[in-house]
Amino acid sequence: MADIPDKIIAIDNLPLTPNGKTNRKVLQTMAASDQQEEGEVTVPNHENEIQKTIYNVFAQILDIQSFSVSESFFNLGGHSLKAVELIEMLEQIFSKKISVDLIYRYPSVKQLASAIEKIRSSPVVSNLVCIQPLGHLPPFFCVHGDDANFFLPRFLGNDIPYYGFFHQGQNGEKINHKTITAIAGKYIGELVKEKPAVPYILGGYSIGGVIAFEMANQLIRQGQPVAMLFLIDTLCPGYNGEKTTGRHVFHKTENSIAAIHNTASPSSPISWFRQKIQEKVFLFAYYPSVLLTRIRLKIPISLRNSYIMGVYRRARKQYRIPAPVNAKAILFRSTVNNYEDYYLGWKPYFNETMKVYEIDADHHTIIKEPHVRTLAEIILKIMKDEFSK
Repeated sequence: MADIPDKIIAIDNLPLTPNGKTNRKVLQTMAASDQQEEGEVTVPNHENEIQKTIYNVFAQILDIQSFSVSESFFNLGGHSLKAVELIEMLEQIFSKKISVDLIYRYPSVKQLASAIEKIRSSPVVSNLVCIQPLGHLPPFFCVHGDDANFFLPRFLGNDIPYYGFFHQGQNGEKINHKTITAIAGKYIGELVKEKPAVPYILGGYSIGGVIAFEMANQLIRQGQPVAMLFLIDTLCPGYNGEKTTGRHVFHKTENSIAAIHNTASPSSPISWFRQKIQEKVFLFAYYPSVLLTRIRLKIPISLRNSYIMGVYRRARKQYRIPAPVNAKAILFRSTVNNYEDYYLGWKPYFNETMKVYEIDADHHTIIKEPHVRTLAEIILKIMKDEFSK
């Protein structure tokens, strides 16, 4: 005899995966939002069903049971990849086109519910988003800040307006601009439309720093003012230097930074082998992603990072720096397993003095707490010294 369900929930349409199959994960979330199972931790009272549903999605993705509806997704343990997963699930539940940047501007359940409720139609596709609009200093435009797009605006405070350029392809769609020059050109179009004729302050993390550099080059050739360029652990294209073997702690003086000791032990052979295997799997995942775009299917969340990084690897390899930039350059470089060249290969490509700041972190943690606080403090001080005169 078949089991009789305790309750039947009516829905308009079955949520589907990008492959057209029933999305059981979304169904479970919808069921959880309809009622709490007996013995579950009590959650806050919700103002409406949208808020209640988002709360349950937060709980599922972050694997937590009870939290405040005013608590930030990122403070609860979320990061950029989980943010993409969150938005994907909310799109399917609410049958609305929701851009990934929404979670950076409205990171709590309460804020996000209010923002989603106001969405009436598909948003205009733009990679540039104003995350923090307040401030008397020139705005800071950060290319591909990833998790820094949440943390940096918070620690910069209300003195500097903060704009973030988000990756193409985060929504699972085909990337149309695939070279550094083309990506920079697209971003400049959005930049000038948002803030025409201002002294531009550009920044970028990792490959985003290369794109920011090319943006500065194009803007200067167009006669636009570029005041500063912040590179966050960005390796110069064409530089193939050796990596250091551990953590180097540096002694800062007014004009130089000198290594004083090495504190980290080399990685074990097992860790090294595991890392190499993971890298090969990551590289291989790019090709099925490209195939999916060619047959016009949405790329699954699990493959998107490989697809985006695959495009960037090829773009960086093909890029040739056209000319040095006439702008003040500030380079943040990590000290853990970083490259031996103090300037990461950038020195010949800036006509003005290039300042370097060492952050005792690795490439991935440099944009996360507590290290991102140091980035914000330095950026804020430099900009105040320059523009508050």
